[in-house]
Amino acid sequence: MVLARFGFLLFFTLLLCVSVLAAPPFQSSEAAAADEFTVIYPKMEAYEAGVNATIHAHVFDNKGLPVNDTTTSCEFHLYDQINKHVMAVTMAWDVTEWEVDINASVMSRVGTHPYIIYCDNGTMGGYASTSFLVTTDGRNEEVSFQWILLAFLPILFGFLVVFGARLFDAVEHWVLHVAAYLLALVSTFASAWWAGLAVIKFAEWGVMQNAIGSWTWMSGVMIAVIAFYWLIYVFVRLINIAAAKKEGRLDE
Repeated sequence: MVLARFGFLLFFTLLLCVSVLAAPPFQSSEAAAADEFTVIYPKMEAYEAGVNATIHAHVFDNKGLPVNDTTTSCEFHLYDQINKHVMAVTMAWDVTEWEVDINASVMSRVGTHPYIIYCDNGTMGGYASTSFLVTTDGRNEEVSFQWILLAFLPILFGFLVVFGARLFDAVEHWVLHVAAYLLALVSTFASAWWAGLAVIKFAEWGVMQNAIGSWTWMSGVMIAVIAFYWLIYVFVRLINIAAAKKEGRLDE
């Protein structure tokens, strides 16, 4: 009874934890002074890893009029998450806006990438400083990492199944106990799988992703071996029971 109450308490605690969401971050361009350019850029928060990306910007003078490459030049500087200067180029003018292409090799590393856009025409200048994320799926999943607690739901289910099987006599209902044991192993496998999915989606923690993936694969192999053993055991047991019944009929 105590274990059952603990199980239900843990279940409702998990539901409460995963309902907590973190507020998403807010980006804004630098406010320009009266004698500076205003640099405005789309607030793209995240890009997909290993895919080419393009950064756009619009530049306006102190009268609010757009400027182009006939009078102005804009520079783009990109840094990685360890503050290494990885890119410094002159932005291209594309009819109505400034842009710079970032190739897939630069975008291959997940994490935050700060960048600076600076424009000047010899007498006036302006800049914007911000950053973007490179993530596995190109989405900025700013939610609580407590979502990983969902991984405990399958193993909690397996625990309840094993506990329920103990209510029956182990000798008379040995098949039920074996089934509960195997189901608990499968639940453990599912928990490792769900934990891996949560880490991949929310943590961008490459080492842990690989570790959980390896453990999930090894767990699957072990579960398959144990299940195969029990299938052979049950098959042999049935053969022995059938042979014993046949010998009994012959003795009669």
